[in-house]
Amino acid sequence: MKNTDPDYDDDSVFVTISVTNRTDKVISGIKVVVTAADVFGDNLDRYGPKSEKDLAPGETIRLSGHYRSSRFLRANPEKVTVSAQATQIVFKDGSQLKNPRYQ
Repeated sequence: MKNTDPDYDDDSVFVTISVTNRTDKVISGIKVVVTAADVFGDNLDRYGPKSEKDLAPGETIRLSGHYRSSRFLRANPEKVTVSAQATQIVFKDGSQLKNPRYQ
């Protein structure tokens, strides 16, 4: 099936991650950074999905999207490391957690 999304082209990378609420509070928003690095640890690219969907304790959601990344696509896929980290979590009670690495 041909992709008819106008933002899609041959330099697009599709990303899907699962996020599970492992706290005892309802999450009302979460921001994540997904990073791809080469064998030397140098960043190839970064993608920042987020969700404003309520996430109950123990519940899991999937965040999906695509972005353009010719550097990622030129890298050897067997030597690329992909990681995901939460940068900010907002709870329904108004409290927040922020990852100090991304402030």
